[in-house]
Amino acid sequence: MEQHAEKSESFFAQIGQYSWCITFIGLCIALLGWRVAYNNSKRLATRSESKAIIDSVSKLVIEISDLSIDFWLNKSSPIDHCLDLEQQNKERVMKINQSSIYLFNVLAKAQQIAKLSEVLDLRGLSIPDNLLSTVMEKTTLDCETAYQLDSELRTIRSQEIVSACMQVVHALHETFQFYHPPAKQETFIQMVSRKYSEMENWHNELR
Repeated sequence: MEQHAEKSESFFAQIGQYSWCITFIGLCIALLGWRVAYNNSKRLATRSESKAIIDSVSKLVIEISDLSIDFWLNKSSPIDHCLDLEQQNKERVMKINQSSIYLFNVLAKAQQIAKLSEVLDLRGLSIPDNLLSTVMEKTTLDCETAYQLDSELRTIRSQEIVSACMQVVHALHETFQFYHPPAKQETFIQMVSRKYSEMENWHNELR
């Protein structure tokens, strides 16, 4: 019994000698957990903010598309030549005013897109300039004289505008998915491997 008691005391004495090491390891694990949680929270916040900006840009692009369809198909019908000259002149002035309002609205939304694009650039996300240029070209080119075009040409222009806008929206979400891919289901081995890599990176940063 005495030998058993001595062995127990010796065992606890050895544990006591290494208690500082156990405490240190526990502290390191806690710090690592906090660091991983912080990085994950930061990554999720950045992803959410970027997604919100991209959604705002997409909304503006779709609004430009809707404005353009309404203008090119509904508000740019030809002037009725059966009207007397005075009425035709009034119609012409009205068409020019409508095109000016349309142009102002499109340019205002394009300016908002440009400002948001600058923010996206700072986050490593960018919209190809050629796609935005195509949208501006298709929406505004010859809009002052749109009422002089026949319905077929105006329909073609509307289709081109919708296509150009959808290309911008697609490029936006494609870029977002590339830099912020959706989380995938990972196996236990993949999770252990990832945690080990995170621990190694943290250990290297402490050096």
